[in-house]
Amino acid sequence: MKYLKWKDDVIAEINSNYSVDFLSEQGALLTNPDSSVTHWSKEQFKVFLDDRIVSSQRRDIEKILFQCGLNTYNTFRIAEITKAINARDLLWIADNTDDSFADAVTDVFESVFIKKIDMVDDSINTPDGCNVKRYGVYNNKYGIYKNRLHP
Repeated sequence: MKYLKWKDDVIAEINSNYSVDFLSEQGALLTNPDSSVTHWSKEQFKVFLDDRIVSSQRRDIEKILFQCGLNTYNTFRIAEITKAINARDLLWIADNTDDSFADAVTDVFESVFIKKIDMVDDSINTPDGCNVKRYGVYNNKYGIYKNRLHP
């Protein structure tokens, strides 16, 4: 189970089937001031998340998916990876009730938005495991070996 939080306060429980149960009408009002609904179906939650995360139509979506460790666009996986953090408000998805907003923002920034390099030969791999570049010495010169992703 995951939790929808407003800053550090739990306002809803996210079930394993991605339906959402709000703990109070006030929690539901934080997500939509015109509604006092206390339950969202999976489809309703997806609509909410689609408005919070990067659009599938974004020009550089492949790069963003790569940074998230994904091969394909998946609303729920992107929301889990980015905690559905959005600059518009303090709503976000937490794994535990005691997770803090400040820690989540830092974790998402470090794990998704700062480019990661693996510890083996300082290489970067695509989500499906293809090595993009590798540093090394060739003919007594240090440089980057590049591998083609597609023949």
